Amino acid sequence: MLVAMEFWDRETAANDNRFLPQRHRTLPIEQSVTPIANYPTKLRIFQTNASRYWQVRCYLLGKTYTQSLKTTNKQAAISQAKHFFHIKTAELYGEHIAVREESVPLFKDIVPAQQPKVAQSVAAETHRYRQTSWQGEEITAL
Repeated sequence: MLVAMEFWDRETAANDNRFLPQRHRTLPIEQSVTPIANYPTKLRIFQTNASRYWQVRCYLLGKTYTQSLKTTNKQAAISQAKHFFHIKTAELYGEHIAVREESVPLFKDIVPAQQPKVAQSVAAETHRYRQTSWQGEEITAL
């Protein structure tokens, strides 16, 4: 008798999915959530059931920023998500955005190197790179 009771405790009913609450149509479709390569994992694109367009979501300074990318092409959405990340980062961390008439804004225009934190980290990385000497060493391929 106890064996039969344990079976029912472990198994779920075949129609449980029918009675689960439906996900809201504006929530991301789980299979479409895509992180952007070489960017922080907090930057992702996704699709929803409410729109045919790709959306971008980024978490910065304790807030989540979401925006429609107004494109159905995934590669175009990735490119626009990178642009969104640069602009939003500049708004939150930078002092000003240099406007370029002839081309799209560059990252160095958005976050100026005059800021003490940025200048220190760039100087430290440059120093670390110059100290690493690869000359005269053989690199063996495995």
